[in-house]
Amino acid sequence: MARVGMWLLAGIAGWVVAGCDRDLPAPAATTTAAASTPSTSAAAVTSAAPSASPSATKPARRKTPRSGTRKIVHWDDELRLDREDLRTMTDAERAAVGYLATSIGTDCDWDGKPGNDLKCKLTWALDLGYQCSDQHRQYLEKWLGDDRPDRCVKRPSTAFTQTAFQWLTITSEGETITLHYETHGASLQDRRAWTSKGTLVFVHAAPERLELRKHDHKEVENKKLPGP
Repeated sequence: MARVGMWLLAGIAGWVVAGCDRDLPAPAATTTAAASTPSTSAAAVTSAAPSASPSATKPARRKTPRSGTRKIVHWDDELRLDREDLRTMTDAERAAVGYLATSIGTDCDWDGKPGNDLKCKLTWALDLGYQCSDQHRQYLEKWLGDDRPDRCVKRPSTAFTQTAFQWLTITSEGETITLHYETHGASLQDRRAWTSKGTLVFVHAAPERLELRKHDHKEVENKKLPGP
């Protein structure tokens, strides 16, 4: 089956860039360092398809987070990840990003029979296995307890409705982990496209426990797609 969903999102991105959506506002600048979207070196970023396993050997994860705000996901004609950062970020950061991955598509494909194992680039790069798998859910339950997400989305890239990251940044400062992101979505059935922005703030509550203190997500633009 053709990769309808990702083709649709790529078309939306091209439509916006081409000027068919000129009144779409530019992402609003924020006043905090966490909201900045620094560039990521080309050497660190790859869009290659996930390998047969998350990692040949378990990655050596950092005990302390990197400083500053890091862009770990961005859209550039296709979804691109900073795989080295995702492989080696702290376990707490991994839980925070894994939480967000339950609700936003990251170029997902069925691994075998449709409806069973869904391999998503971000969840796979975090070494959390298949999307919404027991491995994924149990890791979030360990770190987030009652704050774990109530639902987990399994949507392949062939779906006619898609939501995908434009960018995702992470900032760790002291006991706080902050995620800022922007997504573009599109529905071929409804002939609509939209842009949303969000912020998540997690705070360390114990050595291996996070609390979700803030989760803002709002739609900032909704447009009808060109065509009949």
